[in-house]
Amino acid sequence: MITLLIVADDFTGALDTGVQLASCGAHTRVVTDPAFSFGGASEAEVLVIDAETRHLPPAQAAAVVEKIVRQAVAQKVPYIYKETDSALRGNIGAELGALLRASGEQALPFLPAYPQIGRCTREGVHYIDGQPVAQSVFGIDPFEPVRHSRVADLIGAQCGVPVHCVGADAPAPAGQGIYVYDAACLEDLERAGRTLAAAGRLHISAGCAGFGAVLPGLLGLCRPDARPRPKLDPRLLVVCGSVNPITVAQLDAAERAGFARLRLTPRQKLQPGPGHFAADRRGYPAAKYALRRRPGAGAGVRAGKRGGAGAVHLQRLYPAYHHQVRRVWAAEPAHRPGRAAGRTGRLTTTRPTAAGGFGAAQWLHDRLDERTMER
Repeated sequence: MITLLIVADDFTGALDTGVQLASCGAHTRVVTDPAFSFGGASEAEVLVIDAETRHLPPAQAAAVVEKIVRQAVAQKVPYIYKETDSALRGNIGAELGALLRASGEQALPFLPAYPQIGRCTREGVHYIDGQPVAQSVFGIDPFEPVRHSRVADLIGAQCGVPVHCVGADAPAPAGQGIYVYDAACLEDLERAGRTLAAAGRLHISAGCAGFGAVLPGLLGLCRPDARPRPKLDPRLLVVCGSVNPITVAQLDAAERAGFARLRLTPRQKLQPGPGHFAADRRGYPAAKYALRRRPGAGAGVRAGKRGGAGAVHLQRLYPAYHHQVRRVWAAEPAHRPGRAAGRTGRLTTTRPTAAGGFGAAQWLHDRLDERTMER
């Protein structure tokens, strides 16, 4: 029986939040079909739906979220969590408004902080490593720049619902609208969560993987028999579609460390179909050759899709099991290896994903070291 529904706006967000539950032992299923029927995951305690709304027009994104939430309400799912990007990208105002409207609730607690990786909210302003988000690298994103650091302004740009900014120790919401909670550390999220749970105000909530890590304990989804970390194949193929400066620095550092690196041409990036995501046919043999030639070495392919959109397109290149993924473990925050589950439920491959322009320059090289040590 589904206890918690998580509605994510892109694939990496779905994995990043879903793994918080799975790593505590909750039976978690991640699906990439917004029209997925809940009956197809009746054995799961947590269902995560990647709604793929990050890059849609606001009204269309709201319609997708509203349809999913109405299905959950009809199925009497007790808890619904709207996952949002930890850097506030996407249609946050439109989607939170849709959740509130479709749920029939009066108030929506929104906890956007992810202090575990340096993303905090203070006095209603969202910060990335101490910088207001609109002044950080996410404010100059060429595809989806964040224009507002004050969360109420960002929500108000897409939604007419009243927005209230409150501290982590605030009482549970007593009025109507969206309540944005400050959080500078994990303890702030836990304190706010305990207050909301005690008041019965977690039927709907929103935030990123930061508060997602708190939810298992609040909702009674922790299990002592959490599944162990699996062994990883030391060979590593990296498919990158991000232009975030943090990610670009990681690719540069990996190349200097000996990764074979393939770059798509502008023409290849603009070609329609899966080829413009993963590399043309000449790229695959080159990557395969790099892996065979140096077991334990890495190969990087620079692709044309953005972040989570690239991850979901890569998932869909595997037609036998492109709709569902089972979360297994997390090496560290925002690094989300997962195993893809086919329609038969058989676990097949392990494919790591990384979310949200995060990590030091040597991040990819460190991941390769982890795999080599596990051989």
